[in-house]
Amino acid sequence: LCLPLIMIIEYSLALGMALLSSAIAVYLRDVEYILGIVTMAWQFLTPVMYSVDMVPQQFWVIFNLNPMTPIIVAYRDILYFKQIPEIPTLLHAFVVGILLLIIGELFFGKLKRHFAEEL
Repeated sequence: LCLPLIMIIEYSLALGMALLSSAIAVYLRDVEYILGIVTMAWQFLTPVMYSVDMVPQQFWVIFNLNPMTPIIVAYRDILYFKQIPEIPTLLHAFVVGILLLIIGELFFGKLKRHFAEEL
């Protein structure tokens, strides 16, 4: 029951990021190359191959700024531990996903008028 919810939250996060990066890439062509490097670094900062418990306490605040952290934790809870994710984890993922989707949509909507002129 929670798995489709997490997938929808992940989709909203990915769509928001795609709207933001595509709108910026129209004006700054080098963003394409920068995003490749940022995505690779982001992959190692997301707790896919290691547990959240392995992160030192002093980096916990910075670690929680990663928008994929609560989504990966929720996936791990559902698929590995066979339990429903904690409510704060779901709320954190939901708020970040929806917020990024809204920001991406507003940003893209504001800049799309000038896309044809730039391209």
